[in-house]
Amino acid sequence: MCCHPRLRLRKPQVTSAARVKGFTKINVAKFVDIFEPVLGNFSSHHLFIYEDTGLTVVQHKACKVISLKGKRRISLSSAERDPLVTIATCMNATVMNVPPLLVFPRNNMNAELLDSIPPGSIAACHKAGWIQKDSFTQRFKYFVRFVKPFKKDPNILILDCHSSHSRNVEVID
Repeated sequence: MCCHPRLRLRKPQVTSAARVKGFTKINVAKFVDIFEPVLGNFSSHHLFIYEDTGLTVVQHKACKVISLKGKRRISLSSAERDPLVTIATCMNATVMNVPPLLVFPRNNMNAELLDSIPPGSIAACHKAGWIQKDSFTQRFKYFVRFVKPFKKDPNILILDCHSSHSRNVEVID
């Protein structure tokens, strides 16, 4: 390290390789081309984005690697490991947060799991801790009750193409 002052010892950012490969300039341009005509008519407080992410139940300490000074992304390591608690968030650009849905990796709900969750949150269970059609339907209905959209004052909710969203007939109806 003394011989190479441009190098630093850093922890790698834990990111799924599929996410890195999918987030390209071409894919972002396609997204903008498709949605810009629709989104241009809506103000920021009517535009919501839905995102779900998994938090590992067992934390892993990443080892450090050598990289050039100033580099942000230095390597990839798998983000998909041990059991996950899925947190489904929904917010708009004006920072209006719809309380989250938490999906715990269990078969049955335990009241103690709800002790320290954010106020207004809803919870569900799945043996792997993943969002399923029924838990997403519950989440969507909660979103509608919370945001209260009207035909004259609609909102847009942007989702990914997960099957629990895109193939969910009850939500589509």
